[in-house]
Amino acid sequence: MRYSVLLGKVQGVGFSVKEADTSLLLARAGFLRHTEDASVSLLPLGTRVLRRMESVLESVLDKRGAQPVELPQLVRSQSLFTSGRYEIFDGDVLYFRNEKGEEFFQTGHYEENVIDFLKTFAVSENEFPICVYFYTNKIRPLWDQTGTALAAREYRTLNIFSAHRNMIELNDFLPTVSAAFREILNGWGIRTLYTESELHHSFGEKAFALTADMDGKGSDRFFYCPKCGYMARSHMAKSAHSSHVEELKPSQKIRIPQSCRTYEKLAEYLGVPDYAVIRCALFRTEKSFVMTVCRGDYIISKEKLGHLSGGTYLRAATPAETALFFPDSRFLSPVGLDEDDRIHVIVDESVVHGSNFVLGLNEEGFVLQNANFGVDFEGNETADISVVKEGDLCIQCGEPLRLRKESEVLRLIKTGDEYSKRMGFYATIRKKRQPVCLGSYSVDLVRLFFITADKARDRHGFGWPRGLEPFLLYLFNDGQTAEARDLTEAVYRALPDEILLDDRLLPAAKKLQTARLTGIPYAVIVDDALLKKRRVRLWTRRTGRKREYAVDLLLKKFKNGNRTF
Repeated sequence: MRYSVLLGKVQGVGFSVKEADTSLLLARAGFLRHTEDASVSLLPLGTRVLRRMESVLESVLDKRGAQPVELPQLVRSQSLFTSGRYEIFDGDVLYFRNEKGEEFFQTGHYEENVIDFLKTFAVSENEFPICVYFYTNKIRPLWDQTGTALAAREYRTLNIFSAHRNMIELNDFLPTVSAAFREILNGWGIRTLYTESELHHSFGEKAFALTADMDGKGSDRFFYCPKCGYMARSHMAKSAHSSHVEELKPSQKIRIPQSCRTYEKLAEYLGVPDYAVIRCALFRTEKSFVMTVCRGDYIISKEKLGHLSGGTYLRAATPAETALFFPDSRFLSPVGLDEDDRIHVIVDESVVHGSNFVLGLNEEGFVLQNANFGVDFEGNETADISVVKEGDLCIQCGEPLRLRKESEVLRLIKTGDEYSKRMGFYATIRKKRQPVCLGSYSVDLVRLFFITADKARDRHGFGWPRGLEPFLLYLFNDGQTAEARDLTEAVYRALPDEILLDDRLLPAAKKLQTARLTGIPYAVIVDDALLKKRRVRLWTRRTGRKREYAVDLLLKKFKNGNRTF
């Protein structure tokens, strides 16, 4: 490619490479453009790096028997009804309706499409495991409080699905996927951590992630233990909650004014700290209503709650639904719900290990002070359903947990057989019809591109890992004669796919600065002094050294697949 026609060129000169933010540096180097809605568009240089990354990932998948496919990105509403996920996505994602009135959703989740696809084959017992992969451009809308879509983030994703005869084989397969990706990322200079992750609208037993160690500069929140190494996404992390235990006091009914309409106002009116007030909330799940009972200084983790309730569908109850059970919607309460089997009450461990709380009474204008679990109220079960706070104690070793911001790269979900049961995906295993077990794995490729770029930075620009460089050779003519121009064109025509020809009228030093910034590992410099010997100067980015090289030998090595000299 000729630099003069390249979309996206180096912006400005003299800026500090060391001090520039990675995203800004990528823009200045011509890899991407920032759009008005804070997303990015990859330019040719960035797209070439991304395609090379995809090629490496595909080669690893192909070696493990994975097969590339192309599947629809829109999911039929009927498939979502069958799987039980229609209500999860209704109103929260982009959807389309054709002239027949049929609905199609852009959910960003493809379990239904994968099962519908695999069901069309007569899969025999000996064909397992089956592994397929495909690319999608996911769209995630950003909504305001009124439900209006303000913007959307679009990102390219590599989706991988595996089908197995049973959970044992799925459990054996999942670590091989993780190990393969970890090896690739380590080769790209990305140190990875194995962490617990979120199911995020998916049926499944558990989710894990390969997480890039970004030295605390990542985009995802994790809690980790510096002593034993435990680490999990913030909304899935578990801890031994800090407790505030006092000698039990007798409970008493207290009238509160109408101005106390929030838990914060209630705590302020009674002169008690946040942790002494119990927050209750009502949720609608796929099967029932769930009330959560949590200490006032914690918030409920919807990820934990959804996993505990046995389904992916979880939303806050509407005011109309709440009014069916509670006359005073300000401060809901489990008091008096022992006999109501329509509401499943889950008490957070922060409440179980505390005492003398302020609790709603389900009676308008009154609350209960010095309420205690097991004495004044009960629950159907107790569990850890709240989001961990920094300083809470590690559930494994008791050391205080710390907050850490890293970036999730690969998510691995033990999906199991729930989708197969719901959607009728069965296979004959040992003469018995059994639901097929699924595993799902996904990579946000644009995020991986940014992480790789961040790790590839050096004092000159981007020193891309071998095989990911946008071009292999940076070619320019530093001579004045027609013979030098002809030789430059001959070299370019011999290897056009791997050469960026800089045809600008600039000094050689400026051109080499561009080669350094963009991370092209070698520059071929044609000048008049070496023309008679049909030789060129080969500049190496890593060392900055120049040496003479015979043109024919150089091109022969590149054509034979040599990428280092």
